[in-house]
Amino acid sequence: MLEFPSGVLPWLALKRDGVEVRVVQHRDWEVDEADILSRVDGRTKLVMTSHVSYLNGFRFDYRKLYERIAKTDALLLLDATQSLGVVPVDASMADFVVASSYKWLLSVHGGGILAVNPKRTAHMMPAYVGWRSVADNPDGSDRFETFAFQPDARRFELGYPAYPTVYALERSTRLLLDVGIGNVERHVAALGDVLIPFLVSLKLDVTTPPDAGRRAGNITFRHDEAEAVAARLRQRGIYVMGGDGRVRISVHAFNDSADVETLIGQLPDCL
Repeated sequence: MLEFPSGVLPWLALKRDGVEVRVVQHRDWEVDEADILSRVDGRTKLVMTSHVSYLNGFRFDYRKLYERIAKTDALLLLDATQSLGVVPVDASMADFVVASSYKWLLSVHGGGILAVNPKRTAHMMPAYVGWRSVADNPDGSDRFETFAFQPDARRFELGYPAYPTVYALERSTRLLLDVGIGNVERHVAALGDVLIPFLVSLKLDVTTPPDAGRRAGNITFRHDEAEAVAARLRQRGIYVMGGDGRVRISVHAFNDSADVETLIGQLPDCL
């Protein structure tokens, strides 16, 4: 399974209410649309998948999946936390898109991003209501005696957002759009094209696909002493994630070939 726990646990909790949850396991660290579609039938209400796996950086082709899902009664929820800001994300090819405010968007903690595609979700109303989620009554009557939800994704916004996060996100998003997500994608792919063959040459168990079209900015290899490897690199001024038996290297627009060369020069001594 390639999903972050937050993408699995809420659904598993529904099993207590008699909801059937079907988990799709990966094959050699990848999942394709056929794997997921094989578990979809007339009883399926929602399909959830990450665009890019936090675990190994695998980039899933959600567009192919949605072309088929859109012909069923099931809805598609896409987690773009590991892709939004580094590779293009097409919100029209999912029913819901969620992401965190930090990571690849270069903002800070404190916010969650939700995009709602109105084509197949107009009938869906949130289970909770707050003053931000309702529209003003056009006749001027007391909105708290009768109310209507906002017509768009604002109906899921219960109260004030974390404004400092929103301000930071507005600036970082503008920067990324000015640079161009396509340019970021090509730059990150080029860095990965150098890094992955090097990791393979060290005979490391690389779990990220070598094909640039099937990955984004995360590049991962398995290691029994992952935390120790990350700690040794950190002592040399190189920051990677180490834990869960894996080392995850993340490259973004602010990294360059010199950063990759520094890692290449230091990593063998830190393994």
